[in-house]
Amino acid sequence: MGILLIFVILGIGLFIALASSKKRGTETKQVIENSTKVITIEPTISFKSTRGTRYSVADDPNIEIPKEFVKKTKSEIIEMAFDHIFRTIECEASIKQKIRNEYIEALIKQQYSRCHDILRFNLTGIDFKWTWFDDWKRRFSNADKWPEAWRGISYDAIDVPENLHAVLEFVKVAEIRKALKAKGLEKVPTTRIQVQECALKHLTVSDLQAAIKERVSYFEALRDKNNQQAIFGLIGSSIDHAQNQLSRLVEIIQIKQEKPYIELKEVVYLSPSWNDNGLDRWVLEQVGDSLNDTIFPPYYPGDSISIQVDYSVRY
Repeated sequence: MGILLIFVILGIGLFIALASSKKRGTETKQVIENSTKVITIEPTISFKSTRGTRYSVADDPNIEIPKEFVKKTKSEIIEMAFDHIFRTIECEASIKQKIRNEYIEALIKQQYSRCHDILRFNLTGIDFKWTWFDDWKRRFSNADKWPEAWRGISYDAIDVPENLHAVLEFVKVAEIRKALKAKGLEKVPTTRIQVQECALKHLTVSDLQAAIKERVSYFEALRDKNNQQAIFGLIGSSIDHAQNQLSRLVEIIQIKQEKPYIELKEVVYLSPSWNDNGLDRWVLEQVGDSLNDTIFPPYYPGDSISIQVDYSVRY
C-alpha cells in the first residue's frame, strides 16, 4: 500500500512538472515572437541599474557600449585597453611606442610578470606626465577623499624635528661628526651614542642645518621613488581592468544578440570597488552622467568599479 502511494505521488509530481514546463515554453515563445524579428545593434546600448545598493554603486548609472565592440578579438581588446589608458600619458613618442609594443606582446603571451618591469625599465628617470592621474589627484586632494588603491602614494612633506635630541636621531652620525669637527673639536668619538652625547654639549640645531637638509633630500627622493613605483602599479592595474571591462562589454552585446528580448538593465550592473560605496558614488558624480570619454571603468587610475553581468540569463 505504501509503495502504491509513493508511485501515485510521483505521478502527480511528474504531471505538474510537465504542465509547468509546457507553460514556460509557451510564454518564452510568446516573448520571442513579440520581440524584434531582426537583431539590430544601435550605435550604443544604454542600461540603467535597478539593483539594490548591496550590489550596485549607483542607482542610475548610464553606460554606453560602442557598436564596434561587437567583433573584437582578444588581441584587439588588449590593444584597445592599452591605448585607452596610455593616451593619457605624455612622453617621447619613441619611448611610448616601445612600451606599447613590449607591453601588448607580454599581455598577448600572458607574461604578466613582465608588465611592471617594462614600465619600470622604460619610464624610470624619464620625464613623463600622466594627465589622467594628475587630474584625479587634484580632485581627491580638493575633496580630501583618497581611494584604497592610492594608499602607497604620499605627497606629505617630510617631518623635520625641531629640538636637538630629535635632530641628532634624524641626521647621520657622519654629518654630526663633521659638524663637531667644524666646531674645532680635535678628538671626535665614533660610536653613535658617544657622538650624540658630545653633540649635546657642543652643538645647536643651527649647527646641523646642512645635515638636516641632506637628510630631508634623502627622504624626499625615497618618497618620490616609492610614489613612482606605485604609479607604475596604477598604470598596470588600470590597463588590466580596462581590458577586463572591454571583454565584459563584448559579452554583453553577445548576450543581447543571442536574446534580443532581454532588458540589459535587469542583468547588467556596476559592482563597487573596495566595498566603498560612498567613494564610488562620489566618483560617478565627478565623472558625470555622460561619463565624457570614459564610458566604462576604470573611471580613475586604480579604480576597480566593474561592470557585472547576471550570466544566468543565458541559461
